[in-house]
Amino acid sequence: MNREKKEQLKREQERLNGLSGDALAQEIECIKQEKIDEREAYWKRVEEFPEEFDWMYDSPSELRDRKRGKSPMNREYQDKVNQRRIEQGLEPFFSEEELNPPTPKPEYIEPSENDSQISAPEGFSELEVAMYRLIGGYLRLNRTDYQQELIHDYQQNHPSVNLSDIEDAYAKANDLWIEAYCD
Repeated sequence: MNREKKEQLKREQERLNGLSGDALAQEIECIKQEKIDEREAYWKRVEEFPEEFDWMYDSPSELRDRKRGKSPMNREYQDKVNQRRIEQGLEPFFSEEELNPPTPKPEYIEPSENDSQISAPEGFSELEVAMYRLIGGYLRLNRTDYQQELIHDYQQNHPSVNLSDIEDAYAKANDLWIEAYCD
């Protein structure tokens, strides 16, 4: 039994709780009549609008089209069915545009604006700019354990630079990255 049926039975039981005698019998009859009416309405809809239920007999190619949001019914038939539905006071079928709205395109960022977002700010020393760019490279690789490796590699490649200066430059550049992207 699926969830919908269980919920329907639960609602029926809640309606019947606390009733007795004639009220209980009357409510049971009312529930039975509602089920009969629902079944008749369903089959009437199947007869009047078989296109809503045609998917059950789709070929594999039609099934693929439907999964992609494309209706396998030709356009003239869809228009005819929609006209008939409107005449009977029903909502028309969704158009493919409504089912699959166009994908929004990402905003274009001017190169100068993009460069300002990824370049080190004004007033950074050459060492701080280098640290800023190196940290950005590690973050792009989704690395988190790079501090000691970065400082060690920089010191190996630039032995004339003092270790405390490298660590200070790293701290300043890292703080800027954290402020910009983690807060």
